[in-house]
Amino acid sequence: MKKFFIIIPILAFILVVIISKAITNNQSDTVEISVSKDDNYNWQYEIENNSILEFVRKYQIEKRTVQNSVRTVKSETIEKYIFKATEPGTTKVTLKYKNVHSQTVKEEVYEIKVDKKLKIKKTKLKSK
Repeated sequence: MKKFFIIIPILAFILVVIISKAITNNQSDTVEISVSKDDNYNWQYEIENNSILEFVRKYQIEKRTVQNSVRTVKSETIEKYIFKATEPGTTKVTLKYKNVHSQTVKEEVYEIKVDKKLKIKKTKLKSK
């Protein structure tokens, strides 16, 4: 009976380790792309191959440089885009900065490589 109480916790521990390894191996990597934003302009993203990379969300951060507690010297809005790897391969993400008339003013292109373990490597290709 004592062997039973010793074997059960050992088997449970082994099962937990195996399950956590399986979960870890199935998790995909994410990549974040940050761009500056003005009030009269919007960024729009395009993914070349949606089967490799998936859009997760975007959010904004307000960065302020303050000279003293009364006066703000500089303020900048940063827009962050989060993408998730879904399968191995190479794709491109193009971010287009458009004005109120939907004319492209600026463009940034990133090459995204996803390996077999769904780890991401980001390379900036161009910025106009």
